[in-house]
Amino acid sequence: MQIENSHVDWILSNQTIRLFWIVYIQSKRDIGFDEEYILLCRISLYNSVSPSGTKRICCLNMAIRSIKTLLITSGKEVICHMPPINYSSTEQQLMLLSNLHSYLSDVRHNWEYFIKHGKIDRCYGLRNEVLRSWERTAAKNINPYEPIDAALIPEPSLKKRILENEELIAVASPFLEAFTATAVGPEFRIDLTDKDAVILKQFGHKKNFKNKGRFVIGSFCSEESIGTNAIGLAVVLKQPVQLIGPEHFNANLCYRTCATSPIFDGKGVLAGFINLAGNYETAHIHTLGISMALARGIELELKQKRLLNEKETTASYLKKIVDTIHEGVIATDNNGIIQIFNHASSTILGIPVEKALRKNIREVFDTNSTIMGKIDNHKRIIDKKMSFFYQNKRRTVKGSSFPLEGKENTNGGALTVFQEDDIFQPKRNATGFNAHFTFDDIKGKSKKFLATIQLAKKAAVIPSNILLYGESGTGKELFAQAIHNASNFSKGLFVGINCSAIPEDLIESELFGYEGGAFTGSRKEGRIGKFQWADGGTLFLDEINSMPLSMQPKLLRVLQNLSFTRIGGNTEIPFNARIIAASNTELWNEVKEKRFREDLFYRLDVVSIEIPPLRELDDIDELISYYCIKTTNRLNFNFKVSDKAKEILLQYSWPGNTRELKNVIERCAVIAFSRNSDCIDEEDLLSYRGIRNFLEGQNTTSKIDESFEPSKLDSLEKKHIQQTLSQMKGNITKTAERLGITRKTLYYKIKKYNLNPKSGN
Repeated sequence: MQIENSHVDWILSNQTIRLFWIVYIQSKRDIGFDEEYILLCRISLYNSVSPSGTKRICCLNMAIRSIKTLLITSGKEVICHMPPINYSSTEQQLMLLSNLHSYLSDVRHNWEYFIKHGKIDRCYGLRNEVLRSWERTAAKNINPYEPIDAALIPEPSLKKRILENEELIAVASPFLEAFTATAVGPEFRIDLTDKDAVILKQFGHKKNFKNKGRFVIGSFCSEESIGTNAIGLAVVLKQPVQLIGPEHFNANLCYRTCATSPIFDGKGVLAGFINLAGNYETAHIHTLGISMALARGIELELKQKRLLNEKETTASYLKKIVDTIHEGVIATDNNGIIQIFNHASSTILGIPVEKALRKNIREVFDTNSTIMGKIDNHKRIIDKKMSFFYQNKRRTVKGSSFPLEGKENTNGGALTVFQEDDIFQPKRNATGFNAHFTFDDIKGKSKKFLATIQLAKKAAVIPSNILLYGESGTGKELFAQAIHNASNFSKGLFVGINCSAIPEDLIESELFGYEGGAFTGSRKEGRIGKFQWADGGTLFLDEINSMPLSMQPKLLRVLQNLSFTRIGGNTEIPFNARIIAASNTELWNEVKEKRFREDLFYRLDVVSIEIPPLRELDDIDELISYYCIKTTNRLNFNFKVSDKAKEILLQYSWPGNTRELKNVIERCAVIAFSRNSDCIDEEDLLSYRGIRNFLEGQNTTSKIDESFEPSKLDSLEKKHIQQTLSQMKGNITKTAERLGITRKTLYYKIKKYNLNPKSGN
């Protein structure tokens, strides 16, 4: 049976119906009813004054049958304020609507009997769930005549609950505020509670928050607190409940009506309740329907928000995953907008992420890029070389590109995955590019030397460029490797290059690399340079003072722009490495002599570390012992150094520093072994030309006189020390400096020759 247009117009002119028509149109897709059923249900829920006569009866009959079907189909049991009746009888339904006061009178008689006797022998239309609630309330000895005093939870606990239900409040508030502003009369208020029946927020006219007992924000509205009420009963039953007047246990609520509906979140977990409360004389069947409709609208919004959060979380996970892989990944949608451009793509192609992401691919890459033609033609590339042109610069990679299909075989965009061509990809385990030494391998106890080590350790943890000064043999590369291993660059390679060992015409290709066919004699596949090998690690430029002047501005440009271009190439390659340079001369003197660029000097000389020469240290005897032990382990035989030989070692000035000391000890150990001796003596040391010339006071390479007697040396040395002490007026420091020995060695000589420093005799 159809409804006449005049009746429909009357229904839609009602403001309440218009509001909830929108809410239920959103939910009808889930329930599966057409618009006529929805409209009929709305008539039943919201019609308080409908046209009279036969048409009214027929309309109502059809509406009630529709509601019954709707509720059964949706799987929800609705507790109405009417006693169980035969819904097939229209007359009985009309009798219910017209005799509400009679029904409430019966309920009141049941309540009075229960309060007096604690039970009901014969129930007159009272719902079973209401009776069970009365019984639970009575068992807790709640006085039905005491004023309502709903328990208030402590303020800290309320704040915690509000914070925990922040999402529910944020989603529900717009619904409830809009409803109370347009559809709720001054006699109604709406309570929003959490899943435990604690009121979190209230909506409605201000006067509804007065003289209503203790139903305020923070009230605990459970059965245990105030007895039978709609919120408490809905908590127990987990389904919609409407109570009117005497159905409440407390006599102070006998003039109230409440309709409560549960709210379930997107996962079907109970989140809270909506309660519509007002005077029982304003109660209608539609009250519970409104409560259910609001709950349903909030549930749909919670579900949508959960899906949105899950989508955003998934997108975040995907971004993190894509950004951690070493291959470049570029994904475009069907409009050519780049939706994914990971960090590897930025590094390999030399394009900042912000310059590509969310941009049209045609705006980023030139039309002659390999993928442009494939994307336009929807063709795939499998494991082949591809060229990307960005701002007239080419980058060659190896990878694959796949067209993506959208719905109904439409264009869904493209996915491209690539990596640097193997020819230009440094191998992280490459031979010769490893730092083997740490600070534990640097030996020395001299105060000056320990201060140098401490400075190097501090410099290692910062990314600044470092310039090492030191004579040949002082261990500059040893320090450089130790700094690398103690730094944040230790996961990368340690790439060393001696600037004085490479011909001037080859040093550029050695540092920058070159593209295939860049010059005559070059490899056809090209070659990567030391700058690219060092990416993420340390580049050690030894003897930087020997770098050709023509190469210095090119190095300066790399340090300024943190990028470089291979010879014959036009693509800027990012440079991310620590620079450690070393010089065996005073670099500032090279600047003054115009042999080194001043601007490059300032770029390199951020942290200066000067490694002292061996002759300035006062722990040479300990270093001698250390290198003897190392040589013993290396040559696999034990030996020692005679006292006379040690005296000579302590006297020597060691122009070659620790490298020379190590080599001299090993040389002399082999000589001793060759004459079947386990002791290095002075004759073994005198076979070394540097020591022999030093002791003879000569700079020639003539052979030592075979008649030479070590005792004559003692006499000459004693006389020389006496004269120097006399000249320096007994000043130990100045005498040691004039003799080129340490104070410790001088004291040893003074004691040996029984000299008097004050007199010089």
